[in-house]
Amino acid sequence: MKPSWQLALNSLAGRPRRTLLICGTAVIACALIVMLTSGFYSAQTSLEMQIDQLIGSADARVVHQFNNRFSVQWLDTINDWPEVEDTLGSLVSTLTISRSEDNQEDQNTQTVLATGVDLDRFTAFRDIVLKSGQMPAHSGEAILDSAIAEELHIEVGDHLQIQHPTDQLQIVITGIYDQNVLLLQQQSLIFLDRQTLAHAVDLSGQVSSILIRLGERIDIDAFCQQHIHELPATLTLEPSERARAGFDRQVQIGNVGLLHTTVMTVIGASIIMIIGLTVGVLKQQRELAVIRAIGADKQQLVIAQLFTGLFIAVVGIIGGVPLGIALAAVTVAFFRDYLPGDFQISYPGVILAICGTLCAGCIGAVYPAWLAGRVTPLEAMQRIARKPRLRGILICAGCGIFMIVLPYFLRLPEDHELRFWLYSYVSLPLLIVGYFLLTVPMMILLIAALGSPLARILRIPADLLKGTLFVRPFRNGLTASTLMIGIMLLVAFEVVNQSFLSGWVDQIRFADGFAYRISGITKEQHQAIADLPFIDLTCPTSNTQVRIYHQQIFGIENLSSPYVTCIGFEPESFFTMNHVDWIQGDPAQAIDQLNDGNTILVTDRFLTARDIGLGDSLTLGEGRVQREFEIAGVISSPGLDVVTTMLGMQSAYLDYSISCVFMDFDAAGEHFGNRDIMFLQINWFDDVDAITVEHAIRETAPGVMFHSGKWIRTTIHEIVDQFALVEYTIALASLILACLAAGNIIVANIRNRRFEYGIVRAVGGHRSLLFRLVLAEAGMLALCAIIVGLIAGVHLAQKDIVNARDLIGIIVDLVLPWRVGLIGAAITMFLTLLAALPGAMMLLRRNPSSLLHSI
Repeated sequence: MKPSWQLALNSLAGRPRRTLLICGTAVIACALIVMLTSGFYSAQTSLEMQIDQLIGSADARVVHQFNNRFSVQWLDTINDWPEVEDTLGSLVSTLTISRSEDNQEDQNTQTVLATGVDLDRFTAFRDIVLKSGQMPAHSGEAILDSAIAEELHIEVGDHLQIQHPTDQLQIVITGIYDQNVLLLQQQSLIFLDRQTLAHAVDLSGQVSSILIRLGERIDIDAFCQQHIHELPATLTLEPSERARAGFDRQVQIGNVGLLHTTVMTVIGASIIMIIGLTVGVLKQQRELAVIRAIGADKQQLVIAQLFTGLFIAVVGIIGGVPLGIALAAVTVAFFRDYLPGDFQISYPGVILAICGTLCAGCIGAVYPAWLAGRVTPLEAMQRIARKPRLRGILICAGCGIFMIVLPYFLRLPEDHELRFWLYSYVSLPLLIVGYFLLTVPMMILLIAALGSPLARILRIPADLLKGTLFVRPFRNGLTASTLMIGIMLLVAFEVVNQSFLSGWVDQIRFADGFAYRISGITKEQHQAIADLPFIDLTCPTSNTQVRIYHQQIFGIENLSSPYVTCIGFEPESFFTMNHVDWIQGDPAQAIDQLNDGNTILVTDRFLTARDIGLGDSLTLGEGRVQREFEIAGVISSPGLDVVTTMLGMQSAYLDYSISCVFMDFDAAGEHFGNRDIMFLQINWFDDVDAITVEHAIRETAPGVMFHSGKWIRTTIHEIVDQFALVEYTIALASLILACLAAGNIIVANIRNRRFEYGIVRAVGGHRSLLFRLVLAEAGMLALCAIIVGLIAGVHLAQKDIVNARDLIGIIVDLVLPWRVGLIGAAITMFLTLLAALPGAMMLLRRNPSSLLHSI
């Protein structure tokens, strides 16, 4: 065996407990990376699975470019194309249903989304897993979502009554399936025969989309280009994979979030491991100096240390990878309601964990050898302790401040996208490392400010407490930095969530309620609702998604949606119900211009994000329909983009727009071929509640759905709370793992300093003094981590808020996380003291002589 290997084995075997503690630290650091990457990857694959189930297996599709319906006759035309093997026409609308056997006076009714399809070809295009029963095969049969089935107490074989103004329509439920909740997208809850649905909603001869399956080896893009001109300009023929565009962007955005979290985790885990490996670096330096004194050269020392680091890293990988996978699997199982897909291992994350652990092991192990090689063996053997140099602390503080300040200069480019990617790949790592370095000077300041008061409280000699902390400022500071990872994530998540809720969502002034129908509210239904005795005012509104051409207004090109929601409205009732603030433009003049049909209003987000406002022009449309509009005014957003998303009204392109443009109702219908009233904004008198309005609308206008503005706001808060629960779980898991790793470091540090503790006992110190001393040191580490973690978390959240302002034009104020910050601080302090407790208990059991023999 080579001498270098023998030296490494002797070093590892000579202190088995220290070796076990450092290996434990490596295991936890590796597991932290694997857990987070695999957890996020499982969430992403679950999202993609739901996309596949929602979209189906068609090769191409025909849809109305502006979310309208079209004649079913085009189905015959498309079937005659020689490349087409099969087609599926579908119609999407809403139905008001109830159990057939319910008493008319006490019916439990529900208005649900419904999709009508050609049942004989449905299974060839869509793969739906039934919870019970079988797929429908004949007219009058349907499958129902389990949530509605449970609410109406429906079982397979039961009959449902479809409310219709003139006919008595019934369907039988042949199967029940579980609906996948895909973010805010509302899916169809009931599938039935297309002709039955068309008759029920008075839309005979119309379809919402046509799915196409082509023969083998047919070029889909060439097929679409060849036949697109055989269709009207308002229809589009496109590869069905384009229908994934909106959801694919959600996946990509999730990957950006994964990138940010991975950067923070890898840096933190690497520092955890490096600190663990360099515990007792002076003692290692003395040992290496002795080896040099008996003839070993520097190269042998470096190789021996590399072998030591690699051994610990390999143990960390062997234990950390399965532990991280297990923790991620448990987390995914805990959130099974939100992540219906199977648990998935992130192999890139595993590779990243392996590489990071190996690199950290080599760096941490070679550092003592480098120190020993800088001085003569005699000098190294004399270094029992050394006073920290002020120069080193100042350099550490300067580097930390520089790394935190530099990102502000990286925001100088005017290109918003360039600034975002610079933040993702450069500024974020710099900020994390910068705050890690700032824990060192922060530890010095805390010792100077709180060392004496804490010593008096715990009845510890002040010089003893401050001296033990001052002598190792870098080790103590960087150990504290490992503790701050979890609280930093926790605070950042909370600040972003609460800032956007209070500064944006809660500031939106909704109407009292919204009646809507995905296939459009008829004029008769509108009039019937408006004639209800308790209705004060209604505003018929159209809703169309349109693309902005020639420029990316919001977000990142190829990552964010190029669409905005085009709201068609009647100005008189709209501005009565929506009390908007005019940022630019004259209201009276703008309304006159809107009536001409060639002008639009935009929200203040356009002005904030890209300085687009009064007098500028935008080209809007889709495909072969494009129109240029002049901006006649800039108004504060009334939140209708949020409303259309919450009501699931953006299903045509499965893409989410994040802002609105406004134009005259008739002009929107003329330009984009959709004259449907998609939803009514409704205000009612104060003495009426939302439940009464909902029941009246359900009876007066069957098939029209209703939600109150309060419901929308409450649901947004619930969604944010659901996401926050996932985020907080991740942050708490990171905090617990970091505290376990820090606990290993603290215990290893205690074992390494047993000789020092033995001297304290030998000169008269009581064993309880050592117990209090260890807990005081751990408390100072936790306090340093809490302070820096709070500052870092708020800073990172502030960066996210600035990015939101630049990319999507939303301006919100920073909300300080008092509640979550206090909870995170309490958890950090408790777990740190708990982690230090085993080492402190060990000192209680040891006598002075055994401690002194530890040198």
